[in-house]
Amino acid sequence: MTVQPVGIALPDELCTKLGDFALSVAYHQHPGFENNGGGYGTLTWDVTADSITLDHADRYVECSHSHDEGL
Repeated sequence: MTVQPVGIALPDELCTKLGDFALSVAYHQHPGFENNGGGYGTLTWDVTADSITLDHADRYVECSHSHDEGL
């Protein structure tokens, strides 16, 4: 977690609560993002503008299968 402006320190309990909140927002927008290849991203909460932005990417594995018999 990064807090701006630099130099502001948040209590550990508040950091934990904000982290839980960020995960719940991410999960609400992208349920199951932690499954399989997982996902990652950045949640930005601009408190002054009362705006949250979620930049998210899903990881996935693609598979192409073929079966040739009697060639």
